[in-house]
Amino acid sequence: LKFLRFVTGTYSGIAMQIQNSTGNVGIGVTGPLSPLSVQANSGAGALRFIGRSGDSISGIDFFNSTQGIGTYLQSNGSWIRSRADGGFHFSNSLL
Repeated sequence: LKFLRFVTGTYSGIAMQIQNSTGNVGIGVTGPLSPLSVQANSGAGALRFIGRSGDSISGIDFFNSTQGIGTYLQSNGSWIRSRADGGFHFSNSLL
């Protein structure tokens, strides 16, 4: 088995593919070249992060290989911030 594909309904493309030789996962893409490759169809965003129920904040964390040092991006739809050593904060309204 070279790869594992998940196809939904009458969808003729690849919904998700896992390549055994590399372990890479592709969503909407064949032949993923990184651990996770995502490609949207026309008119759609490739990723959507939905905020927590308590405060509507969603985020992405980035870490070094030992997961000891990290940086994050967060947003609640009104503002976006990045944090490493002090960070920065952008808002679409006055705070």
